[in-house]
Amino acid sequence: MKTNKLLTMFSAAILVAGASLIGCSAEEPEQKPTPMQKLTHTISETVAESVIQAVKARSDTTVPTDAVDTLSPAAETSTEAFAVVDKTSGYPVSDMVVIGSNLYALTADGLVVFDFVERAQKLVPTDTRLSAIASHAGKLYVGGDGLFVVEDSTLSPVDIDIPGEITSLEGYSYRLLIGTDNGLYSRSIFGDEVLLEDLPISALVSTGDDVWVGTAGDGLFQFDGVDFKERYLSRDPSLMDRVTALDYKYNHLYVGTPAGLFIYDGGRWDQLTAENGLPSGDITAIDASYWVVVIGTDAGATSYFDGDLMPLDKLNNVEVTSTARYNKKIIVGTANGDLVVKSGPVVRSLINRPSDSSVDLFSALK
Repeated sequence: MKTNKLLTMFSAAILVAGASLIGCSAEEPEQKPTPMQKLTHTISETVAESVIQAVKARSDTTVPTDAVDTLSPAAETSTEAFAVVDKTSGYPVSDMVVIGSNLYALTADGLVVFDFVERAQKLVPTDTRLSAIASHAGKLYVGGDGLFVVEDSTLSPVDIDIPGEITSLEGYSYRLLIGTDNGLYSRSIFGDEVLLEDLPISALVSTGDDVWVGTAGDGLFQFDGVDFKERYLSRDPSLMDRVTALDYKYNHLYVGTPAGLFIYDGGRWDQLTAENGLPSGDITAIDASYWVVVIGTDAGATSYFDGDLMPLDKLNNVEVTSTARYNKKIIVGTANGDLVVKSGPVVRSLINRPSDSSVDLFSALK
């Protein structure tokens, strides 16, 4: 059974790569009135099973070992419980990123850095609210009430004049894209640019060739470096009005919304909701850095692979706000300020109270 799963996954990866060359359906969607009338509106109406689900052919070639992960029911049995504290007791872990062996997480106290190899931690404190983090051109940027770059364990302010609070950051070619609650901006060696004005940006993800831009109420856009196109399903244009999370890997785009998870394989869209097995239809975080995708919701976390959803044991009934991966470890930030790591069947807290400077963040992992 496990061997067949691996063979199926490799075949799916090959077919998905081919599907990305086909592109969208030639069928044009209905036009949707929008304040952004200058933008071009295109998307395919077809919603069907994704290529991963369709491919069942055998292959003698193996796939990366991370595809297996630790998500089998047998591996998820453990008597160790994860105690969830009151949701209102702390400030949400708003964003995180893994670079090498280091986890960088935005907490109430500031930027917390975990080194999983050295089992060491440090805090880069700040009095300002932090909401987004991204690596670009060899530098680590943090955004919130302003834009900062991490230098020598400090947050150094970046001199840039942009209105609103920074909600998302993404590196795209030579540009650092800066999403705020008032628009989309760009910083590069050629100067600062205004790309979209008067739109609340909620999420950004680069595919390498283009960037997908999610908004908090004004839809989903695709940016090729020059022009924007609004993308939506003509059967119900409102489904992706509010984008809560975005990620991209292996030629698949993952779009989180309050209406569920949408998966785009380059030609077709598939929608997953609570009826399909999600803990909730309200998607709050996505990590697609491995073959097994981690999906956070306001009612728990689950994994997605090969068309199957599997709830992550001991991460149910947790209001997830961000997620990341380090090797096979799944890292989850929560709405109450907790930061936990799931390794196999064991879920352990890295930090329970962001304001408690006495907590030994790695004691549970030694």
